[in-house]
Amino acid sequence: MRIGSLNKLITLQRPVRSRNGSTGAISTTWEDVIDVWADVRYTSGLEMARANTILAPARASMRIRKRAVDPAWRVKQGEVIFSILAVLPDERGNEYTDLTVEQGAANE
Repeated sequence: MRIGSLNKLITLQRPVRSRNGSTGAISTTWEDVIDVWADVRYTSGLEMARANTILAPARASMRIRKRAVDPAWRVKQGEVIFSILAVLPDERGNEYTDLTVEQGAANE
């Protein structure tokens, strides 16, 4: 893996669920796990119609050094939030992990 291509700083975040003491409702907040350097490549920008609004989620591939990542986590790059669609290990060299991600409100 060419280290120079890991030029974007991203934050892996995990969900933290807690119960409200007065109402009993469960809420989710996001906790930073770690900041890592990534090679970010946008693969598409699909347009979808939802509730009479056009949404254009961006899909990307984010390659990071080998690390265990839970698909329930999310990625934050600057102020942009990405849902993790797939975690793909490097089967040959065992050097990196690829994250297939989609920008959107699914995990906000």
